[in-house]
Amino acid sequence: MTLKNKFIAALLLTATATVSADVVNNGLMHYATGNLASAAREFRMNAEKGDSVAQAKLGQMYLLGDGVPQDDAKAFEWIQKSALQGNPDAEYVLGYMYFNGRGVPRDDKEAASWYGKAAAMNDAEA
Repeated sequence: MTLKNKFIAALLLTATATVSADVVNNGLMHYATGNLASAAREFRMNAEKGDSVAQAKLGQMYLLGDGVPQDDAKAFEWIQKSALQGNPDAEYVLGYMYFNGRGVPRDDKEAASWYGKAAAMNDAEA
């Protein structure tokens, strides 16, 4: 895993105030212990129910190819869903994806917009 990918993983693994009990108790536990297939299953189940943290975590797994096949388009889909709910970590990563053209055509204006939204939510990285 590259340094950039480690940074993204660390950013998205940071717990936020909106973390649901199911995601913390199941998905993150599985992820932390290396049971990535179970983590992906838990995150997907909660993501499909609209949990923004689970959406961001599942997007992270696709972005990094961590326990699931690496897929920038799927990563973008899940991270965008989370960002649209106001998750500042996902807003930041969505900015990264636009800036680097990961899963979406490169767009500096969109990147700046998403970085700005993350910063407005007091995301330290933005």
